[in-house]
Amino acid sequence: MGMHRKTITLTEHQDDWVKTQIESGNFGNDSEYIRHLIR
Repeated sequence: MGMHRKTITLTEHQDDWVKTQIESGNFGNDSEYIRHLIR
C-alpha cells in the first residue's frame, strides 16, 4: 500500500493532546497516532 501525504489543521488543545499521546510512548510520531485514530 502506498502512502499519501495529507495536511491537517489542529487547535492548540488538539495538538497538545497528540503530543501527549506520543510522549507517553504509545506512538512514535504524529502520523502513527492519526493513522491509529482512522483505523
